[in-house]
Amino acid sequence: MEVDTDVTAQVQHFLVGKEERFTALEIAKGIGLSTAKEVNPVLYKLEKRGELVRMNEKGRPLWCLSSQYLESPEIKLQEQAVMSIDEPFLKLSNNDNAEAVQILALFENLKQGEKLDSCTIASRLTLERKTVNKHLYQLQREGRVRQCEGSRWAQVSGTTQQDAAVELKAESLKQEDISMTEENILLSAHQACEEQSSSSSLHQNCESDRALIERGTNLSEERKELQKKMKEESAGSLESIQQILENLNTGESVPASYIRKELNLPMKDVNRHLYQLLKENKVGKDGTLPPRWFLLRNKEPGYTGD
Repeated sequence: MEVDTDVTAQVQHFLVGKEERFTALEIAKGIGLSTAKEVNPVLYKLEKRGELVRMNEKGRPLWCLSSQYLESPEIKLQEQAVMSIDEPFLKLSNNDNAEAVQILALFENLKQGEKLDSCTIASRLTLERKTVNKHLYQLQREGRVRQCEGSRWAQVSGTTQQDAAVELKAESLKQEDISMTEENILLSAHQACEEQSSSSSLHQNCESDRALIERGTNLSEERKELQKKMKEESAGSLESIQQILENLNTGESVPASYIRKELNLPMKDVNRHLYQLLKENKVGKDGTLPPRWFLLRNKEPGYTGD
């Protein structure tokens, strides 16, 4: 029986970043299907390919990604993207979000000025071309990518996920539709003053323009304050995670789920902080699935456990 490649990709995306093991029915519902038999052929095919691990518990099989698959370049690429993207910015469903993340991560790793067409993207990410096109046009509307000559696509330069998230939060604080950027507000105000310098209502107009300038300045200050607050919260979470691992006995390690319960943080935030500390050679992880984490004590740089 032929296995649906689109369902295969959705199953892989659903399991990425999750430490739990799932039944076939849970996986099916997680990707928008209704019965286990719709995903069972895919699960057993992926098991044969070494990408999934099956464990029997109380007579029922539970599934998770294999350590071999988690070390593949494609998954590491997606993991980097998940750690850097704020979910509220992508106005997509949960199933679509993982595919969009992969596309953005692919662009992040391109050389400067390099462009790709949808066929190449689909081939590299093992997605259907129509799925890739759907995400590309959605990301174009969000200002993340742009269409170039020859039906090729490129990332919008100077746009980062963190900046986008900060802008969304700044807009929600203002609770109004700001139709001009700070630069346009300032430019419009100065131009209005110059163009109306000969008008008898110059004073009144410039007062209004100064209000626009002040409005743009206030927005800029609020954005800076948000960025500062987000950095402080991130630093505090990193310190808390290190403190939990420091309190462990020598040779003891814990899974990310333990840290999540201790700090009451979302699992995606805990994983993002742990991998950041791993890159800084402050923590290590063993080779189990899910991995267990510990504080590095007098270990050589780059050590991540056995």
